Order: sequence, then C-alpha cells, then structure tokens
Amino acid sequence: MTVYHAKVTSKGQVTLPLEVRRALELEPGAYIAFEVARDYAVVTRQRSTAEIVRDLAVRSESAKPRYASDEEAVGAFFAGDYLAEEDLGDQVLSLRVPPSLLEGL
Repeated sequence: MTVYHAKVTSKGQVTLPLEVRRALELEPGAYIAFEVARDYAVVTRQRSTAEIVRDLAVRSESAKPRYASDEEAVGAFFAGDYLAEEDLGDQVLSLRVPPSLLEGL
C-alpha cells in the first residue's frame, strides 16, 4: 500500500494527489466520503445516483432465474427410475417407469 500526502490550507482545503484521483476515478465535481476513526480517516468515492441505478439494473438482470423449457423439465423429471405414488382414498397407485421406456421422448 502506498501512502500519499497533502497539505491542508488555511481554508481547510486539500488537493488530492493525482494518483489518488486516478485510483478513485474522481472527475471534477465528484463527491468523496470520509469515514473517520480515532486518528485516521478513510476516503472513498461516493457513487452517483446514476451509477447506483446502473449497478442495480445489471445485478437484477443477472439475478433473473432461468426457467427450464418443457422438454428440459420433462427430461429431468424422468431422468432415472421414477416412483410415483398417489393416494386415491383407500387405495394407493404406484407407478414405476424404467428409463428404457422413456428413451426417444
């Protein structure tokens, strides 16, 4: 980690070193945030509303679930031996379908 230094003027202003501005991708008019601890402060770039909206849009697009097609769902359902039981009142219907019968579907 590299440490950069700057001088505080009588008006409380500081010129951020070029390396810091580049690292934080600061353009003129950008806002920065200061997180102050006891004897030090952490400086971060404050994201604009447009950046936040864009990031949320990208995240929500990638977070959309992928739904299987009907063929994929049926194929996954019958991928192996399948045992189905259905309660029909006083009788239980059991059905075992061997994979060989499902080939070619």
